[in-house]
Amino acid sequence: MRQRLGREWLDEDAGSAAEVGASLADLAWIHRHLGGEAALRRLLAAALPRLAPDRNGATAPGPRRLRILDVGAGAGAGTAAMLAWLRAKGYPCQLVALDRRPSHLLAGRPWPPDVDLAAGDVFALPFPPRSFDLVLCSLFLHHFHGAAAVEVLRQMARLSRGVVVVQDLARSWWGYCGFSLVAAVRLSRMTLHDGRVSFRQAYTAAELAALARQAGLVNYRVSAPGRFRLGLTIWPIGESNGG
Repeated sequence: MRQRLGREWLDEDAGSAAEVGASLADLAWIHRHLGGEAALRRLLAAALPRLAPDRNGATAPGPRRLRILDVGAGAGAGTAAMLAWLRAKGYPCQLVALDRRPSHLLAGRPWPPDVDLAAGDVFALPFPPRSFDLVLCSLFLHHFHGAAAVEVLRQMARLSRGVVVVQDLARSWWGYCGFSLVAAVRLSRMTLHDGRVSFRQAYTAAELAALARQAGLVNYRVSAPGRFRLGLTIWPIGESNGG
């Protein structure tokens, strides 16, 4: 399946308030039922052992409070489930949900009490370097290509003192056709359109690795945490990527 860039309606709020709200609700359903939550848990489970460095770079003896940045958070599809899963693993969290559209962030209320909302530009993130233990990016990177995608990875790596975890779609005709069948029956017209565009402009594993290299990243791992899903995990310079 050749990559083809397109315009996603939700990105531009190209619909009525009801249509935008329905599509944001669809994203939560997709995350829960079409593999997003499971894929993210697998990526986080692999990253958790690296998420306890102290300020001197040494490894702490056990879980501690994590500061997390969710880039392109939207309405927070799956945020509550992810935080509950991390707490169950012994990791209390404080999460900052960042999106360029305040209306999308507000559509996610009520957010969990340990979430702060921030509206901002991914190319000018308003945080100092190494501000977060975990920088998370879920179903967001495929909106960027070329130099823009490389810069997004650089920005996220700059803010992480622990791990960057990217979860996204894997471009394939099987995923495109399967999603189209489900969406035609269960999801809104906007979500059907945007999902098809997303699959067409998503990356393959080789393309994702190439972006990481172009961003100057050294320690990273591309994985397939679920069907039609890709993961990119990035560690700070000086640590092994674990193969």
